[in-house]
Amino acid sequence: MKKYTANPLILNVNEVEEFNTNDFYSSIINSLQNKGRIVSYFVYEIYDIKKIMAVIVFDDNGEFSVIQSKINNGLECMWEKIPQLFNFEREIAEQFPGTFINEDFQPLRFHKSFDGKNTSFIPGDINFYKIQSDEIHQVAVGPVHAGIIEPGHFRFQCHGEKVLYLEISLGYQHRGIEKALIGGPQKNTFYKIQAAAGDTTIGHTLAYLINLENLAGIKIDSNAMLKRMIALELERIANHVGDLGGLATDIGFLPTASYCGRIRGDFLNMTADICGNRFGRSLISFGGETVNALIFDKILKKIEMLKKNLYGAIEMLWQSPSAMSRLENTGILPRNIALKMGIVGTAARACNINNDIRKNIPFYHYQKYFIPVNTQSLNLNNDVLARGLIRWEETKNSINMISNMVNEITDSSGNQILTSLAAESVSISFTEGFRGEICHTAITDAKGNFLRYKIVDPSFHNWQALAYVMRNEDISDFPLCNKSFSLSYCGFDL
Repeated sequence: MKKYTANPLILNVNEVEEFNTNDFYSSIINSLQNKGRIVSYFVYEIYDIKKIMAVIVFDDNGEFSVIQSKINNGLECMWEKIPQLFNFEREIAEQFPGTFINEDFQPLRFHKSFDGKNTSFIPGDINFYKIQSDEIHQVAVGPVHAGIIEPGHFRFQCHGEKVLYLEISLGYQHRGIEKALIGGPQKNTFYKIQAAAGDTTIGHTLAYLINLENLAGIKIDSNAMLKRMIALELERIANHVGDLGGLATDIGFLPTASYCGRIRGDFLNMTADICGNRFGRSLISFGGETVNALIFDKILKKIEMLKKNLYGAIEMLWQSPSAMSRLENTGILPRNIALKMGIVGTAARACNINNDIRKNIPFYHYQKYFIPVNTQSLNLNNDVLARGLIRWEETKNSINMISNMVNEITDSSGNQILTSLAAESVSISFTEGFRGEICHTAITDAKGNFLRYKIVDPSFHNWQALAYVMRNEDISDFPLCNKSFSLSYCGFDL
């Protein structure tokens, strides 16, 4: 297979390597045996021909491949041989019914197919796995939850307080974003992308604009790149601080919980200082940013003022024996299982798996500014504590990166006007959101409109890891394990 390093990558659709079905799957299996992992896997239709495309990343050498195959008489389900395909195949079976021979999947989401003719399962109409025993009882949580979180159903099979099996069902409020993007870009496309995962607005918007500018042949200047990188790191810091506070909340450690709740708001307010809202909506614009560089100097000063309280609050958590006893050896995700599942982001790095896009397939100036987490020095145990420690190390590194980047911004940059996109082309972009790797793939038709726009949020890879770590855990540890992954419902359900 051809290997690429460019982020973003642009190819003519006819330049994408194409294999027959057997060679297509053999290539995927060989790639996984050579330390590759499946990043994106989806079906699209061109010239009335259905094709399946796979994007495979090799973290160790900073390369990736993109391959495809025609779908003639249906495909065999391959998830038993290639576990990383499990959710991807379930997704395809709902979007394009009849793609697989003898389809027999539990529903992944509840929606109509892309042709609008086939209705998927009724929400909640699932044959949940059940252990047949008088000693086993089921505990059902959701889909309606307290507070404002989105719906998701968790079905526990328990023996006393011990969880033997957890099945997770999502997709209760399917928004159909990917289907709505076909035929774009339109005026509302940008706003749909920003809402892909609300707490990762910058991460997804950045991946989208990188693709859009790539297809339009637009080059942004160095200052615009730095501003976007700062916005991405601010988003990472705010969410990491919030999640660390969430871990403290779930074990009743109120000092850290209270401080982090406030400080998270302070970092969100820095994003509001830039664009007027706390989650970065419309902060990034096509072709460059008009934000004055002086505002970043003010943000840097605010960060310096917050550091003392932030560092003190987090170190207080690590130095508390009672807190550590709850975090250590809870929710362990074995490294070999994480590799087999294709886990990404903080959850992967807590297992000493190096798959940070900012280092492996860097975009913009990350090759110069990125500061990696030294996972070997942390003595990680693949548990809740490890996932917390990774967040804290990344937070400190992001603060240092922002400091270095602000000092390099010289002036403001102007935006540009979108005219047209390259026709019959494929553009693939990667960014690293606070949860992990984000991959967007845009395929255009003969007029330069989106024939298919595929979004993969890190949560799509990682929800199954949460189900795994609950095996043989006390059910009371579920909130803590859940927060340690901090996954997105809407990012999964596109």
